[in-house]
Amino acid sequence: MFLKLKTFLILLPCFVFGIFFFLIHQEWIIFNFKNNNSLDQNANYSVSRKNVKIYYWREGKFFSDTISIIWKNDLVEDLKHLINVWLGVVYEEQLTERKSSLEFVSITQGQQEVHLSFDSSIIQPEWPIFKKWNFLESLLKTVRESSVDVKFLVFLIRHKIMKDAHLDFSKPWSIDGFICEE
Repeated sequence: MFLKLKTFLILLPCFVFGIFFFLIHQEWIIFNFKNNNSLDQNANYSVSRKNVKIYYWREGKFFSDTISIIWKNDLVEDLKHLINVWLGVVYEEQLTERKSSLEFVSITQGQQEVHLSFDSSIIQPEWPIFKKWNFLESLLKTVRESSVDVKFLVFLIRHKIMKDAHLDFSKPWSIDGFICEE
């Protein structure tokens, strides 16, 4: 009786481990051991505070507010944060009726063209063309003067091209803008 119990207690763990290793070998059980050390993942960029000018168009001229934001030296994250701060400022200044947010930023391989996908249109359809131009120019000016190295912006709403009766969003907009400053 004692010998049978001893044999059973030895064979049972061996059987369980055998099945366990068989399942691993057959890839029915997969372990993924990734190094989640935050120092290794964040070693490529540094986090700092940066003062940026947020431009907006009101009553026939440009105004600016200098705001301190967190800058990660990660182009996608920095652009997303900068533009969401800009959207917050234009909403607080009551330049838009509803608060929009930038949901997604993607960059082409050469880092020349940036696709910005908003949750809703950032311009109102009833605005005159001049107001729409200057509203968008204030965004372009904010991005341009924040020292972000991109050439063109593509405006999207939920990953589809932004539509407007007056402005063409089917082509990228140059970061240099379209207003000649003296």
